[in-house]
Amino acid sequence: DDAASFGNAMLLGRRDGIPYGKLAVYAAAGTIHVFAISGLHVMLIAAMLTGFLKFLGLTVRMGAAFAIPVLWTYVMLIGFPASAVRAAVMTSLYLAAYLFGRRPDSLAAWGMAVIVICGAAPKMILNVGCVLSFAVMLGIVLWLRWSAQFASPADCLLRLASVESALGGGWRKVVALWLYRKSSWILGALGISFAAWIAGAPIAARVFERLSLGGVAINVAIVPLAGMAVGFAVFGVAASFVSLHLAVLFNNLAALSIYVMQWLSELVAKIPGSCIDTNPWSWCDCA
Repeated sequence: DDAASFGNAMLLGRRDGIPYGKLAVYAAAGTIHVFAISGLHVMLIAAMLTGFLKFLGLTVRMGAAFAIPVLWTYVMLIGFPASAVRAAVMTSLYLAAYLFGRRPDSLAAWGMAVIVICGAAPKMILNVGCVLSFAVMLGIVLWLRWSAQFASPADCLLRLASVESALGGGWRKVVALWLYRKSSWILGALGISFAAWIAGAPIAARVFERLSLGGVAINVAIVPLAGMAVGFAVFGVAASFVSLHLAVLFNNLAALSIYVMQWLSELVAKIPGSCIDTNPWSWCDCA
């Protein structure tokens, strides 16, 4: 029952079936954002759609033309929450670049999303969820653009080549390269997690009077698990039209991902100092 309730919350944004105590654990651990239908869900669905269409042989332009209306159908079904609308607008603008033969630009898509949403509904400027969603996404976009200057694909290949030449052959080379790739991924994930946290922390401290320090590290594991849970749930729905046993398999995998998320969140929430109550920050403090 808990897995089904968490699955509904993650895929459809409905938290009614989740006990308050369970949600409080995620809030204390700084991982409550996985239940807000936002960039994680919309981008994951967009990636699965475009990947599936590419597998079928469709061009990138044709895949974008098909994915955009499907994304908006999903947002309509879940009731147009502010964070999902932001993510859908930004993703649609990003994919639309392919339709016009342009190179996608994440910062340009973010800026156009701000103009479109705030122009269509100026009151959204005062919506905490919308502001938090935009702030976190801006932090991630800026971090990725800044870090790319120091970790371009060409630089990574050169470093890998230097490591290979220094180690020569044998099992030490294989182990060292594996550790190098894994450490690079972990450091990159930590950077994204910290960028998202530092962009949203001032807003959380002002509005919710809370700083969840533990969320910086645990989100490196929680976000991929949440993505796996959503992906397995989507595959489970699709598989139900083909095979009931396959649908049950995917649903059980989604439930397993959710249980691991819950266990990690409970573990972090018990660590002293992982969540700090604070007085409301002033705008000066936020800046």
